[in-house]
Amino acid sequence: MSQKATGRERRRYPRIKLSHPRQCHNLSEGGFYMLTERPRRLGTLVDFELKLDDDKNPIRGRGRVVRIIHLAGAVGADPPGMAVEFVELSREDRERIRAVVNQTQPRPSPA
Repeated sequence: MSQKATGRERRRYPRIKLSHPRQCHNLSEGGFYMLTERPRRLGTLVDFELKLDDDKNPIRGRGRVVRIIHLAGAVGADPPGMAVEFVELSREDRERIRAVVNQTQPRPSPA
C-alpha cells in the first residue's frame, strides 16, 4: 500500500542525519532512509548494512521498504530514495541505534 505525503508528520521516531549520506540519509529507531535513484518496490524485503557514527562494526539486518520517492517526485527535503523499516535487527544493534539517535537529538532548553 502506498503512502502519500500530506504535510502532516507521520513519523513515530525522531530521526538524525548521518555523516554517510550516500549510504543512509537519516536514521531512527524504526528504520532509515536511503538515497537512491533506483528504489525497490514497496513491501520489498532488503538486507542492509549500516555504518553508524560510533566507530563500531556496521549494523546488519533486514528491513521492508515502506515508502519511496522517485527521482521525478523528489523535491527539497525529500530526495529520491526509499524508507526502510527494520524487520530483523539484533537487540544489541537496536540499542546502538537508540543510543546514537538519543545522543544526537537536540535537548529541550530549560524553561
